[in-house]
Amino acid sequence: MTLTRCKTCGGKVSKNATSCPHCGEPEFISPYAQEPPAVRDAGSCDEDSKPAHFMNRKLKRWHLAAFIVAAILVISYSFINYLGDLSDKNPTAKNPSGSDLNLYAELAAEGIVKGKLKAPATASFSDTKVIAKSNDQFLVQTTVDAQNSFGATLRSTYLVVLRIDPADASKAFHNSQFAVQEVSQPPTPEEIQTTKYLNGWK
Repeated sequence: MTLTRCKTCGGKVSKNATSCPHCGEPEFISPYAQEPPAVRDAGSCDEDSKPAHFMNRKLKRWHLAAFIVAAILVISYSFINYLGDLSDKNPTAKNPSGSDLNLYAELAAEGIVKGKLKAPATASFSDTKVIAKSNDQFLVQTTVDAQNSFGATLRSTYLVVLRIDPADASKAFHNSQFAVQEVSQPPTPEEIQTTKYLNGWK
């Protein structure tokens, strides 16, 4: 028999007793003598009776799912655009068309100019275009923002003369001494003519 103590007199009382045998305290009721509280089936709860913390947890799950879906859509869209840009920037090298040759010349010219800069990693090119062409020779104009040796960003415009192999546009050739000439923006006719002359323009 399990005993406990009366809350009134402190005497030992059986947990099965409904009153204290020492003081007759009628308020003493063993917890085992009481009817257990009704328990509601969790599966039968309606939305209004669910605890607030349960509803908050459900909302958090929905927010997380929506965030994941949005992130997947953004990443997919960016990847598709990246593939499109990659396709535009990488034409077929073998037996390319005229427009592809121009694009290869522009990309090669930017690479040649970048090799002349003090901080090539900071280079940002704009307005790169072929302004003259003769057989396999190309005259390319480009503008670049890049840092100098002091860390200041300067804008410069260059003319670049190079040759592109018409059978394989990935092969570009240039005069390492005279191919790149810094000019004004826009370049003057005299600057264009001098650049051509220095590079044996035909």
